[in-house]
Amino acid sequence: MSEAVRCEAAVWYGALRIYAAHFASRDFVFDDGMIVIETVLSEADGMPALHDSRLPQPLLQAFELAAPIYRSRFWPRDEAQNRAWIEAVHPTLARLNAPVGSRLAHVYQTPWLRLPYRVDVVNSASWEGSFANAADGYFQIVTSSGDKENSGPVAVDLLYHEASHSVVEPSRGTIGRAISRAAQAADKPEPSELWHALIFYTPSTIIRTLVEQSESRPYRGYPEIAGLSTRVWPRYFAAFARYWQPYVEGRGTLQGALTSVVNSVYQTVVPRTGGLRSSLAQFG
Repeated sequence: MSEAVRCEAAVWYGALRIYAAHFASRDFVFDDGMIVIETVLSEADGMPALHDSRLPQPLLQAFELAAPIYRSRFWPRDEAQNRAWIEAVHPTLARLNAPVGSRLAHVYQTPWLRLPYRVDVVNSASWEGSFANAADGYFQIVTSSGDKENSGPVAVDLLYHEASHSVVEPSRGTIGRAISRAAQAADKPEPSELWHALIFYTPSTIIRTLVEQSESRPYRGYPEIAGLSTRVWPRYFAAFARYWQPYVEGRGTLQGALTSVVNSVYQTVVPRTGGLRSSLAQFG
């Protein structure tokens, strides 16, 4: 290893140490400070953001160290990968966007936000593969081009899961309130993360129908690939298949379907996990 490479490596690992000390354990969804960072970098849109006063000083210091190295050694590869992902996914999204979007709005009984939905494609969007946040004037989705499973209809599956966060919330909105009413009628607490499992299941089952009708092939959606239906929330997904799926197909009512789902869950066992994060961490 040459002296120049050794010096570059020392600078790079110095930046990593700063990031590890101040930011690595924080969350882009639940930490307001990290959400601000994400928004600033997204809105920079390729322009330098190293002197933005909203960015914390340790991050600026890490950027100053790492940016020249990243720009020369990693950015050309990452940019090419991101652009290739966009080009590959765009035709599938263009084909599925209208039918999936309109069907989900009907199923959720909630219109989409009258705001742009912005998708930022990055090499790695957290260990979960994607996340979403409400920003000022738009709804932001960040997704990973480096996940080999995040392609084709599955990429649209995941994008619509993240978009569903804009209109489905725990204990609020049409879905959240219906779950709350069903739990109250059963004199039980709301099943943990049921609303979240539902917005994985619903886009995926709609896309499955469209893909299997148009392409005459089985579709393995994101919940199956990630193990959500088999390892994380198997009871929820079994209840969805039995009681929610008929409603998705146009039979019955939203409240009736979710009441049956909640009652079915409580006839078995309510999961005592912390939800998606702890469950996926457990199952690796």
